[in-house]
Amino acid sequence: MAVVIAVSIYAFADVAVDSDIKHSLSNDVRQNMRYFNYTDGKLEIQDEFVFQEDSVYFLILGENGEALAGGYPKQFTKIPGIELVTKKVTVNGEEYFVRDVRKNTTGHMQIYVRGVVRKEDVYSKYRTLTYLSYLIVFVIYIVSLLVGTVFAMRLSASIKDMMRTADTIGREHDISGRMEYMGRYRELKVLAQANNRMLERMEQQFLQQEQFTSDVAHELRTPVAVVLAQCEYAQGHLDNREEVEMAFDVIERQSQKIHSIISKLLYLSRLEQGKTKLDLEETDLVDIVEAVCEDEEEKADGRVKIKMHLCPAVAMTDINLMSIAIQNIITNAIKYNGDGLVIDVATGQKGERVFVSVQDYGRGMSDEEQSHIFERFYKSDKSRNSEGFGIGLAITKKILEINQGTIEVESSPGHGSMFTLFLPANNTCKIE
Repeated sequence: MAVVIAVSIYAFADVAVDSDIKHSLSNDVRQNMRYFNYTDGKLEIQDEFVFQEDSVYFLILGENGEALAGGYPKQFTKIPGIELVTKKVTVNGEEYFVRDVRKNTTGHMQIYVRGVVRKEDVYSKYRTLTYLSYLIVFVIYIVSLLVGTVFAMRLSASIKDMMRTADTIGREHDISGRMEYMGRYRELKVLAQANNRMLERMEQQFLQQEQFTSDVAHELRTPVAVVLAQCEYAQGHLDNREEVEMAFDVIERQSQKIHSIISKLLYLSRLEQGKTKLDLEETDLVDIVEAVCEDEEEKADGRVKIKMHLCPAVAMTDINLMSIAIQNIITNAIKYNGDGLVIDVATGQKGERVFVSVQDYGRGMSDEEQSHIFERFYKSDKSRNSEGFGIGLAITKKILEINQGTIEVESSPGHGSMFTLFLPANNTCKIE
């Protein structure tokens, strides 16, 4: 870069110097013209007229180019013709600049003022500026090189630290490590933060995967153990038909439980992977709620009473998926509601969203329990032997997400819980 700049300075400096010399010479000649007159064949030169100033020679010429006053430099032996421009001529191997300017006079004779200067005589001061430019370029280059080296070293050190961290994470399979950067370079800071966010997501996914594997194993271990035990029991009582039939009944129930767990896990997996195709249509959620509530009351066989507070709530949604979501929160409320207590179910609209809310009056949940309630296999009563698998609410949340909706929960210990499903409104009566 420095070489390119130096060559550029050399190329443009000569042009700039020539231009400046021509401009200065022209101004000096015009300045001198004011100090003489030629009237009626008589030349009158004032004292202010300068015949030589520094290295510049001034002459007064007649119309044929003969010198009426003043003289040329000693080495200037070739006299050029009169041209009203600034020109460069070479005499005896030396370059000269010559400038002719015509003087307005009375009479028929043309009078001119000529300025002559040897380029080498005035070029020395320009050469000093050129050398100074070279020096400045060199200094700038050295400073830039030093600054660039320091910058590169700091940048390289920071990148090497990040590479070592990444290499350590890869070799030790420990994704809990994070990249640290305390420097001033915003780009590296953003890169470190982006990598840390990625590592955090990976760590969360690995932890969830480990927890998921543990939970699946725990949920399946009990029914599988029961099935094996009943098989052994049946083999020992083959001569007793009644005992064998009881064993097979237990095996069937446990097999259905295993099948239900696997089916729900596969269904949740399809939802999370986006393999479930949505069939959106205008849906009145009231119809779904009424059908689910009637079905659940019949299953409960009088153990629970569902009170409905319904207002038309229409949304564009997948009927089958939304039926599953509504059924999940209603069955969840029945499961955790106190015996003989009423469950309140409401539909309507708030703002630009329609809703389905289900209120139970059971044991309720703490803030800690609410933060985990939508995780797979989580049970707020901490009992693995309780009814249900802890998958329904996870499925419900995912169904709401793919239908552009949300699910919210309000609960406090001893005062029950209320789950509310929200969907974008389509065409419904508005409930305040």
